[in-house]
Amino acid sequence: MAKQTVSEILALARRQAATKTPERIAPPPEDLIPLPPFINAAHKGDINTVINELANGANINEAAYQGMTALGFALRQHHWEIAHYLVDAGADVNCVEAEIPPLHDAIAGNDITLVKKMLASGADICAHCRTGGLTALMRAESTAMIDVLIECGASVDSRNDAGQDAVEFHCFQSAAIRRDEAKRVKYYAQLREASAYDAALQAKLMTGLEAGSQEQRAKEHDALALRLQQFR
Repeated sequence: MAKQTVSEILALARRQAATKTPERIAPPPEDLIPLPPFINAAHKGDINTVINELANGANINEAAYQGMTALGFALRQHHWEIAHYLVDAGADVNCVEAEIPPLHDAIAGNDITLVKKMLASGADICAHCRTGGLTALMRAESTAMIDVLIECGASVDSRNDAGQDAVEFHCFQSAAIRRDEAKRVKYYAQLREASAYDAALQAKLMTGLEAGSQEQRAKEHDALALRLQQFR
């Protein structure tokens, strides 16, 4: 076989390159995407620059990567002081274009004071993550946080994209880190069920629609008392 010249080798390489499908180039990682100075300061935890940028007219709700604002970046990086400052300064606590609602990051960080502050500022406790559909209760990683969310109106029944409600989600996670959370959410689901039973029975007794003797009604009350006792 005759030895190929340099020109022939280059020509063959060009022909092969022309027939290849171009490789897909992955989008650059988040850290390689330049951020506006104000958002970058929140991302890096530089509260002095955050304050100065706001004082100089920075848009507190300017969005960058995946719809995240300065508040979102501060929460994701656990810069709680900056997050508190931004909420106090009037930052949008919902950011509907963000992949993960800002409230969810505060919940996952277990900052109860910040969660209460965001809820008081209008954060949507019913919002789901755009991917996976996780609810606020599913992001909770402490029983204390679950107590706060239930008190503020979080729904135990709301489901994620896998069709799980909060009880099922935490029970599924319980083998890892969320055994206590699973028990806590299940407690609220059972308590709600018992309360509904209580209300229905009381309504029947009050309206006189319950058939049977006084003895039967006494048994109903005893059954109710026994049922509710386990939740107290």
